[in-house]
Amino acid sequence: MSDAHTELPVSNYRKDYGVYLFYPAVVGRQGVVEQVQLKLTDEEKEKLAKSANYIKTRFEDTYAKVTGEDAAKSEA
Repeated sequence: MSDAHTELPVSNYRKDYGVYLFYPAVVGRQGVVEQVQLKLTDEEKEKLAKSANYIKTRFEDTYAKVTGEDAAKSEA
């Protein structure tokens, strides 16, 4: 694999949303080198936040069902 530092849409953790999203990032030999910040309108930001929250909530609900634990507490 080359170390070309190519911008690609990949799943990466978005701290501002608290969840992994399929979002552009610069990728090199060692993985994600830099997260790309998209220029989104306020409406797009709102929709992205809503989607991220949905993903996070579904994950936490599924995690709780499978393990009997609260995912949010286990992350702390």
